[in-house]
This record gives sequence, structure tokens and C-alpha cells, in this order.
Amino acid sequence: MSTSSPHKAITLKIHEWLAVALLIAILGALSMMAYLTKGSVGEQDRSMPAFLSKSGKIEVLIEGAVINPGTYYLPSGIAMKDVLMLAQLLPNADLRRFNMSAQLKKGRVVNVPSKSMITINLKGAVENPGEISVPKGTRLVDLKALIQLGENVDSKALNRKRKLKDGETVTISK
Repeated sequence: MSTSSPHKAITLKIHEWLAVALLIAILGALSMMAYLTKGSVGEQDRSMPAFLSKSGKIEVLIEGAVINPGTYYLPSGIAMKDVLMLAQLLPNADLRRFNMSAQLKKGRVVNVPSKSMITINLKGAVENPGEISVPKGTRLVDLKALIQLGENVDSKALNRKRKLKDGETVTISK
């Protein structure tokens, strides 16, 4: 009486065995990498900037007129000026309502408002004549820091403290 086994022996071709061996090797390598790169308890994740790491930090949401809005994880008691420096302010950021030395608390939402902009037209002895946008409330004297004057320009005319108006033409003479 012959006994036949209900199970057939599995036979693989050489290329199939190579594929199985390769998959096992890849899984082994990935497991070893995960084991070796695993940090010890309490160690800060060095793969991300410190302000994005959650360990021992307060959560602050920054939005509005900044280049890098989002959630930041910062040291408790960090000053407003440091937070705004991390978020990188846009040129039209309005900081009038902020106390720069104030310390932030957990869960704070910092919304940086934008200044209203006006357009003025520059003519005369300036390096780049034409239209420019400046924050509303900009004074004539403030233009010195925003434009490049031509050579031998009498900048005394710009020493006035009057506010510029939207659509105004400012002529700079020599």
C-alpha cells in the first residue's frame, strides 16, 4: 500500500530564489538601519530644526505676513522678537501692536497683520524711476531708506515728515 502525501514539494527556479534572497536582504538592511538610527530616550531628533521638535517645548502657531507660517515648537518663555525672526517677516508686516520683549505662552496664536500699501510714482534723480509700493503712512523722509538717489542729489527736499498719498508723484531734483 502506498501512501501519498497531500502536500507537494515547492520547487522554485534559481531566479525566483534570488528574488526571495534579495527581498530578505533588503528587509534585513532596513531593520538594521532602523535599529542603528533609533535615538535613546530623551534625545532630541537632530534631523529637524530645534523649533520643529516637540520635546519639552511650547506650541505656537504663526500666521499672516511671514515667509514661514505654521506651527513652531519653541522653548518656554521665548520672546516675541525671536519668534518673528524665525518666521521671517514679509516687508509689509505691521508690527505696531506687538510687544517684542513679551514672552510667549503655550498655545499662542501669533497673527502678523499686513500693512496697507500705496503706490507712488518716482521721477527725477533716482536710480530706478517709476512706480513703487510703500506701506500706507510712509513719510517723505522715509523714502531715503527705500530708494537709491542719483549722484549729487540734494536730499534736503526729502527731509519733510508729511505722509505720502496713494498715486502721488514724487520728483527728486538735483
